[in-house]
Amino acid sequence: MDNLEALIGQLTEAVKASSAAISPDAITAAVEKAMAAERVKSAPIVPTDAPTLSDITTKSEGYCVSVKSLMEEPSADARVREAQRLNDRVYMLKALMPGVDVRKLRSFGELQARIKGLGIAVDGAGADFVPDSFSSTLVEEMQLDRKIPGLVQQRTIPRSPYKSPVSGVAGLPYLISEQTGDPATRIPVSTPTTDDQTYTAKVIGLRVPISFEFDEDSIVSSEEYVRAQIAQTIANGLETMILNGDASGATHRDTVVTAANDCRRTWDGLRYLAHVATACEYDCATVSAPATAAFEEGDFVRTMGKLSENARLDDLVAVVSKRGALTIAANAASLWPSFITMDKAGSQAINVNGLLGYAFGVPIVVSSYMSNTLHTDGTDTGLGSTSGLMIFARNAFVLATLRGVTIETVRDVESQQFRVVGTYRADFKPLVQQAAAAHRMCAFGYKVALTV
Repeated sequence: MDNLEALIGQLTEAVKASSAAISPDAITAAVEKAMAAERVKSAPIVPTDAPTLSDITTKSEGYCVSVKSLMEEPSADARVREAQRLNDRVYMLKALMPGVDVRKLRSFGELQARIKGLGIAVDGAGADFVPDSFSSTLVEEMQLDRKIPGLVQQRTIPRSPYKSPVSGVAGLPYLISEQTGDPATRIPVSTPTTDDQTYTAKVIGLRVPISFEFDEDSIVSSEEYVRAQIAQTIANGLETMILNGDASGATHRDTVVTAANDCRRTWDGLRYLAHVATACEYDCATVSAPATAAFEEGDFVRTMGKLSENARLDDLVAVVSKRGALTIAANAASLWPSFITMDKAGSQAINVNGLLGYAFGVPIVVSSYMSNTLHTDGTDTGLGSTSGLMIFARNAFVLATLRGVTIETVRDVESQQFRVVGTYRADFKPLVQQAAAAHRMCAFGYKVALTV
């Protein structure tokens, strides 16, 4: 104690006040009582409005950040990314090993050690951080796998259904003269067209079986596979749903889609939206083609011309199949004089996965879900021999997510397996109604001849 003299005085008074015979036990009790009182006096004062920490926290420059937030935020720090990766492993093990206390697993200890290595301290209650969701690294992996979903607007919605206002084309301002009289002339009203959009989140998912016989070591080795399966499958689903979705009725527009639970029935995608606005489809074979009969930049321009004047050129992006991309590259010198590759784009280049190059300033992205078996009417029968080209305005469409990738486990005693189910809940909508001429933000060119 710093104040030893005061402590001796308190001890003396305590011994004098004792009615029992002076004994070592009595002296010890008096000392402990005095020390306890001194600790109370020296304890720091905790503000009554201090936040309650339900999580492990890290302190930096006077404020606290929860570890859960740290797991959910993208980071370039290799130490944080490793902690996020361990977060995902423990989350997977918790699902893959139901009934097992995840805090007793070696991987959990590794996660706690990594967290403490970041300078993160356990809260006063001594609680450990137990992951309850995937980290941001899984989202990044999905972004690497998918092309189109990363091109549209991303929004998180709090519930489903969720109604959100959208606006149409804004009006123009008025010339305002100086007001000298009283009463002054009011400024004219210019009200943009307004509407609302209701997002109704749908669930897509997959199931991965895991044997009962797996222990922690064997599950850790298969965890990477399960994680990759979930991330890649959902990313693939979102890609084709945004491009090829049709939820208009019992029969999908593409005859290759026959199953009732095919993910391409989840919502209306870009090709369908261009089709219902008939002026937004372009038959690439209607104009006399060059000698090669290949899709050329004139068709690209004519497809782009189907869009509204309100679709900004710097907001557009085009999607082609891999064979379509090769056709463009093979005929660049003769049929695509305006096409430039990424290395020549300079400051114009954008960070998009699958980017082929640019034509008239519009980035051309390659997607494996643009079919090469289109019928002559632009539908996918699986028997045709042509492809398509989709052009759309990036900021005119929204992928609204209610719940990110989530995993659950079902115990199947009959098959002696755990069935790991990964799900994702979201909706896809245009911000404005595609049918209105001023709002046509996607156009589809079909009968794209392939020479490669």
